Amino acid sequence: MTVKVSRLCFIAIIAFTSLLSIHKYGIAFPNEPDGFNGIKWGTEIGVLKGMTNIEKKGIPKEIRVFKRDNDIKSFGGAEIDSIDYEFFKDRFVSVTLKVKDLRNFIILKKFLFKKYGRGEEMVKGLERFFWDGDKTIMVLISNQEIS
Repeated sequence: MTVKVSRLCFIAIIAFTSLLSIHKYGIAFPNEPDGFNGIKWGTEIGVLKGMTNIEKKGIPKEIRVFKRDNDIKSFGGAEIDSIDYEFFKDRFVSVTLKVKDLRNFIILKKFLFKKYGRGEEMVKGLERFFWDGDKTIMVLISNQEIS
């Protein structure tokens, strides 16, 4: 996942991804979601209203990215800058939320830790965490070192 930002801009990303076709044996993290914002993993894009296709990505461009009309503006108390809903073969598989400042990153991080437990650190000392569940993988990434 590549994010282009100016040096002064701060972006935090949280991505929820489904494990539709991955069978694994693990322990779900507390309150593990089965989708996002009322859309369950695997939902077909054709049954959803108010979705606008904004791009195709991947090779060979099989992932379609959508924005949702009149979407939520906050999540866990953090102000959301943007939300991208991703569909693979027309089924909901991933969502990415972005916040643009340190204050909202901290709010989002505290909310996620409280609701889903402390995520595993991806890189010691950096603000990068992941949660690995039975249905969902979540990743929280800061593009700035803030520790």
